[in-house]
Amino acid sequence: MKTTMKAMLGKGVLAAAAATATLSAQDAQFAFSPQQADEIRAKARAAAEAVRANVDAMKIREMYAYRGREDDQYRRAARLVDERKYEEALQFYNRIIEQKGARIEGAMYWKAYTQAKLGQRDAALATLDELKKGYAQSRWMNDAKALELEIRQRGGRAASPEAVEDEELKLLAINGLLSTDPERAIPLLEKQLNNPANSPRLKDRALFVLAQSRNQKARDIVARYAAGGSNPDQQALAIQYLGSFGKENRDKLMEIYRASNEPQIKRAVLRGLQMSRDSEYLLQIARSEQNPELQREAIRYAANAGADVSTMWNASLAKETKDAILEGLMSRQNVDKLVEIAKTDSDPQVRRRAIEYLGGVQRERGGTILQQLYSSEQDKKVRASILHSLRGQENVKALIEVARKESDPQLKREAVQMLSSMKNPEATEFLVELLNK
Repeated sequence: MKTTMKAMLGKGVLAAAAATATLSAQDAQFAFSPQQADEIRAKARAAAEAVRANVDAMKIREMYAYRGREDDQYRRAARLVDERKYEEALQFYNRIIEQKGARIEGAMYWKAYTQAKLGQRDAALATLDELKKGYAQSRWMNDAKALELEIRQRGGRAASPEAVEDEELKLLAINGLLSTDPERAIPLLEKQLNNPANSPRLKDRALFVLAQSRNQKARDIVARYAAGGSNPDQQALAIQYLGSFGKENRDKLMEIYRASNEPQIKRAVLRGLQMSRDSEYLLQIARSEQNPELQREAIRYAANAGADVSTMWNASLAKETKDAILEGLMSRQNVDKLVEIAKTDSDPQVRRRAIEYLGGVQRERGGTILQQLYSSEQDKKVRASILHSLRGQENVKALIEVARKESDPQLKREAVQMLSSMKNPEATEFLVELLNK
C-alpha cells in the first residue's frame, strides 16, 4: 500500500487514477464476488489505458508548447530590450540559453548586447567568447565580432540618456528621410541595419522602411537580407516583408525555403507565403515537407490561404497531421469531407476529432448531421463525443431524442445529465416527464 501511494504522489493525478483503479482490482478478490472482481479489473484496465492516452496527448502538447514558450520568451526579451529594461531581458535570455533550444545562438548574442548596455563589459565579452567557442559556424558570428569591437571601443560604459535620445532621433529621421530623398536615405538605412550598437527596434524599423519603399534598390536590400545576408532574426523579418510585396516574390521565397535547414527561417517563409495568399506553394510544401511540425503549419497556412487541403487526406498520415487537415477543413467549412472522415476513418480518435469540428457547424445543418452519425456509429466513445458536440450546439431536440431512444444506460444517463444542465424549457419539460414515469 505504501509503495502504491508513493507512486501515486510521484506520478501525479493521472497516474494516481490508474494506481487507484489497479489497487481496487487487486483488492477486489477479497471483497467481491468473482464476477464483480472481473468487472472491476476491466474498469481498471480501461482506466489505465485512458491514463496512457492522456499522458501521450500531454507529451505531444508539451512538445508543441515548448517551442511556443521559447519563441514567446525570445520575443518578450526583444520587447524588453526595446523598452530598455535590460535586466529583465537578461533573465529571459538566460532561460533560453539554459533550455538549449533552437534560439540559443541568438539569445547568446542578445545577452551580450544587454550586458554591454548595462555596462557589464567583461561579462558581455565572456558571453561573446562562449558563442564563438560553442557555435563557431553560427550565422550570428559577424554580428558578434562587430559587437565585440564596439564594446572594446566603448570601454564598458553603460548606455547613457544621450544615447537613448540619439536613437529616438534616428527613428524620426528614418521615418521622414525616405520619402524626401530616397537616394541618400537607402545607404543610411542600410548603415543602421549593420550597426551593432543599434537596438532590435531601430534595426527592425530600418528594414521596415526599406520594405515599404517602391525603390528597387531598397527592395534589393530586403531581398538580400531575406536570402540570408544577415543574422536569422533579420532574415526572418525580411522574408515576411517579401511576402507582403505580393506573389511577385513567391519563387524567391520557395528558393529560400528549400535552401534553409533552420525551422525559424522555414516558418518565416510559410508566414510570408500566407501573407501573399499563395495557397498553391503552401500546399506544395505541405505535401513534400518531411518535418511533421513544419508540415502541420504549412497545412494550416494553406487552408487559411484558401487551399483545398482535403486532397492531402490518406489513411497512413500521422494523427497530428490528420488533425491539422481537419482544422483546415473546418476553417474552409468543408463539411462534406468532415462527415466522410467521421463516418469512415478507421481510427475512433480521428472520427471523434472530426465530430468535434462538426459541432461547430451551424446548428440546423450540423445537428442533423450529428444525429445521423449517432444512429450509424457503433463505437461508444465516438457516440459520447457526438453527444458532447450536440451539447456544445445546445441542441436540446437532438439530445432529447437520444435520451428517449438510447438503450445503453451510460449514454442515456449522459444525455439526461447534459439536458439537466441546460436552462431550456423544452429540456425542463422532458426532465419532468422522466420524473413522472
